[in-house]
Order: sequence, then structure tokens, then C-alpha cells
Amino acid sequence: VPAVIGTSGLTKDQIKKLELKASDKKSGMIIAPNFALGAILMMKFSKVAKDFFPSVEIVEGHHPQKKDIPSGTARMTADLIGKDVKIHSRRQPGLIAEQAVYFGGFGESLTIKHATTDRSCFMPGIVFAVKKVLQIQSLIIGLEPLIDGENV
Repeated sequence: VPAVIGTSGLTKDQIKKLELKASDKKSGMIIAPNFALGAILMMKFSKVAKDFFPSVEIVEGHHPQKKDIPSGTARMTADLIGKDVKIHSRRQPGLIAEQAVYFGGFGESLTIKHATTDRSCFMPGIVFAVKKVLQIQSLIIGLEPLIDGENV
């Protein structure tokens, strides 16, 4: 059965087992740390920007009930950037989720920021994932590869 998983708390071992099961059954599976389309685009744009700036840091903030520090979105962004990225985490009342990726270069800087102000923003990404999972036959982590047709 195709599956869409919306958590970032899985261990590498658990992910490997899911990957093998999806591959064995030729069934689509998506593990997405974030379903906000703006957050997904922030990650993709950060992946592009990394080649143009020698310095990068991530600052992420979430509501106090969020268990993982740093967030799965911040870890995924750092993985996509592929450099040694320092991540700063905040857990404060009044926040749902926000993340900024700060790039520094020679005489300039670039900030790519996404803020979640209402949980309803996750629904278009969930619908997108549910449709896309039916078109794949393996495990994909994150929605970024599916935005422009990679792996489909």
C-alpha cells in the first residue's frame, strides 16, 4: 500500500526498513518532514544558493511542544545544502514554525525564509504527496524531488 509519512522522528534503521519494503513491493512511499509548499521551495532554493555562498547557517523556530531539536525541516535543509551547516533552534510560545537560511558571501548576503502562520498551509502539500505517491515505486524522502518531476 502506498504510504505518506509526515514525521521526522524515524531512525535511520526504520527508514532503511521502509525503503526495502517499498522497493520489494514496488510501492510508493514518501517520508516528508514538512508539507508546507513554501518550506519545500525554501529548501530547493537553498540547495541552489549553496553553490554561490561560502557561508550558511539555519535558524529555525517552533512551538514549545515540538519534540525534535533541530527540526526535521532544518536537518533536511542542511542535508540538501551538503555543507557543514550550523543550525540554531528556538522553541517559543507564539510560534507554529519558521525557518531562515542565511547565506554569506563577499560583500553580500542572502536570506531565504519561510514562516507558517496557520496549520492549514500543510493541506496543499499533503494532497500533493498523496497524488504523487501513486506515481512512484520507491521511497522518497521529502517532497523537494517531486516539485519539478525528479523521480517521477
